[in-house]
Amino acid sequence: MEQTLSDPEKLFPPKTPVYFTATSRGIDGVYSTQASPHPFPTTVDESGGGFDNSTGKYTAPKSGIYFFAFSLERDDNSSRKSTSAALLKNEVVICHAFDEIDTGSLEHMLGCSATISVKKDDILYMKLIQGQTWQSVDEASTLMAFY
Repeated sequence: MEQTLSDPEKLFPPKTPVYFTATSRGIDGVYSTQASPHPFPTTVDESGGGFDNSTGKYTAPKSGIYFFAFSLERDDNSSRKSTSAALLKNEVVICHAFDEIDTGSLEHMLGCSATISVKKDDILYMKLIQGQTWQSVDEASTLMAFY
């Protein structure tokens, strides 16, 4: 059977977008739970499924190349001098962000991003390794991905 360019959707079916953006809105004040996924309770936008905002875990709905990023606002009132966090895929660190307190500055942000190959049902999340984050009413702390 011959296919022609007169019907491009048969040759190249439309790709369903897969993405999400979530924020820390809903966590009031300091978050300091370490060694477990950081929750991002407010989903701003999502298509394709896979993100659980109560746990902060993303289960990839399909295999492919994904871009992931997170940003965190650290708690400058913490007694700890530094804060670090990591993005993990199936319990393996993909990227790591670190911030050490700098006197004179009231705002500190950590960020990390990566483009990686992901298989269907891989689990990705961000976790706090040390220190604390500050969750204010704005969307300073975010987690996002797209395929």
